Amino acid sequence: MADAAETFGHRVHQRRAALGWPLRTLREKCGVAISQLNRVEHGKGTSLMAAVTIADALGCPLALLLVPVECECCGDCPPPGMACMECDRDCPWWGNV
Repeated sequence: MADAAETFGHRVHQRRAALGWPLRTLREKCGVAISQLNRVEHGKGTSLMAAVTIADALGCPLALLLVPVECECCGDCPPPGMACMECDRDCPWWGNV
């Protein structure tokens, strides 16, 4: 089971990828250094204030970025317009992209 820092990092990466943003764009939107964003996405953690700032920049609630991944097949985020054949869910990110 992943810890909160790993889950947060995975979800930040998912959301950033869903938006089609490179790390540079996220840095511009949230003001957090690229080196720190890289550490976050690799599950190294961050401060609560930085986590809130990153979530705001990504346009989603912090709580959503802390929900553990349940489906190993799709990582809880299948491609747009598709549902996972394993868990049969749609990705929560695509509706807000």
